[in-house]
Amino acid sequence: MALPMLETMGASPRQRSENQPPMRFAAVLLPFGIYSETFHPTTFGGDYEMPEVLKVLEPYRKEMTVLSGVDHGVKGGHQACHTALSGITHTQASAYVDGNIGLDQRLAEHVAGKTRISSMCLGSSGRIGAGWTRSGVAVPPVKTPLDAFNLLFLEQSTEMKKERAKFLASGKSVLDAVNASAKDFSRGLSSVDRAKLDDYFTAVRETERGLSSSIEWLDKPYPKPTMSPPKVNSDNVDAYMQAWFDVAHLAFETDSTRVVALSPMSGISTSLIEGVENEYHGLSHHGRAPERVAQLKLTEKFILSHLARFYDKLMKTRQADGSRLLDSTMVLFTSGMGDGSSHTNSDVPVILAGGGFAHGKHINVAHKQPLNNLYLTMAQQFGVETDRFNTSTGTLTGLDHA
Repeated sequence: MALPMLETMGASPRQRSENQPPMRFAAVLLPFGIYSETFHPTTFGGDYEMPEVLKVLEPYRKEMTVLSGVDHGVKGGHQACHTALSGITHTQASAYVDGNIGLDQRLAEHVAGKTRISSMCLGSSGRIGAGWTRSGVAVPPVKTPLDAFNLLFLEQSTEMKKERAKFLASGKSVLDAVNASAKDFSRGLSSVDRAKLDDYFTAVRETERGLSSSIEWLDKPYPKPTMSPPKVNSDNVDAYMQAWFDVAHLAFETDSTRVVALSPMSGISTSLIEGVENEYHGLSHHGRAPERVAQLKLTEKFILSHLARFYDKLMKTRQADGSRLLDSTMVLFTSGMGDGSSHTNSDVPVILAGGGFAHGKHINVAHKQPLNNLYLTMAQQFGVETDRFNTSTGTLTGLDHA
């Protein structure tokens, strides 16, 4: 159990007053890295030149910091992609005090109970790096924008609230109701399948604790959304992508949650993007073939154009104190892979926007600091009183507070 902040502990420069808006965190995760030649700048500092794909974000240069030469030092290609927010493979988790908990879940722990939902994994979860809890399981993701919208705003019936209240008051889980049947079922499974079933049940319990985990939230009315339910079909790739980011924005705007991990390409076929004929995974293995690289660049511009729109919405949304929502929202764009064609986990794409940092530059980390140094810096900015995060060696040099 964490102690309250005492006078003898000293005041932290990152400590936020009661009148300041709460900090929020959004991770925007890619599954296959990025084409490095048109993303990573070759010049540094505040007047760096943006390459072709990154140039989509030019209007927001002053709101973001680009980092290069940074990664977790892991290997394994797609098999190591799940380390994006932790830096630790699930096979190494037992060697660490906090397991392979990801940044999103570490921050969710810090604000647990302050919002209706502790965190949201949208589109995808463990395989791309989001949702890894302290117990070593991945939080089940919300599969569609409409499902996420309903989770945020669909009022539960009186009967559902009563049943939920009974479970919360008793400290039980819905799994307790099927516990005997689960035990009987597991007896006929192999040791590998039993382990998988245990992981699944653990994930269900983790999710239960995260969704309306406190009785007091049951009687609080759901917020009123400022948009209609996103009943968009994934065949309309532009509208579908927009819906993912709109739901994330609404989650922050209504303070329904303060931690979101989004895999915006979930459910999207890149062959439906104008000018693109092939699917995303195949394009990431471009082998420098000109026609594949051209299609991959169009795909990545498509993704970054929606990230730009997300920045814009956060900038235009004003909080109670008059500040922009982006000012208190850290938006991290990254991947567990570097360039998908070489199956490398080094030189991963990293952009940090908002959150009260001094932005407007390109920082060359040059592999002298692990990516978890950035995550430690972000955790402290979020208000977590800690001097480490997984494999960090300190806070990130070069990233300043605004």
